[in-house]
Amino acid sequence: CTDKELRSLASRLKDWFGALHEDANRVIKPTSSETAQGRFDTSILPICKDSLGWMFNKLDMNYDLLLDPSEISAIYLDKYEPCVKPLFNSCDSFKDGKLSNNEWCYCFQKPGGELYSLQYKEKLCGSPGV
Repeated sequence: CTDKELRSLASRLKDWFGALHEDANRVIKPTSSETAQGRFDTSILPICKDSLGWMFNKLDMNYDLLLDPSEISAIYLDKYEPCVKPLFNSCDSFKDGKLSNNEWCYCFQKPGGELYSLQYKEKLCGSPGV
């Protein structure tokens, strides 16, 4: 998958997450006792508070603030999107097999290109190669 294909897919997924989030907001709101089941709302974390954060929260089934391959696999269902897995592999900046909220949100917000990703990693980690 090319960088252009990955950016296009990220854009489509972001739109899809937005539509799902909008639909979820139309559904009857749960009572306060239903929301207090120990689930941490990751959509309030700093990097993304919009539908991206909401989707991260929905996918994080074990509430560890990381998306592992089994949690992300729910998105792999569309056989007509062969670049879904490569997209999420490219989002895994630290190559640990999991996506943090920061990696997840950044993946959909980056303007594109590996250079930008490298600059972002350097900003997070300090100097190059750290």
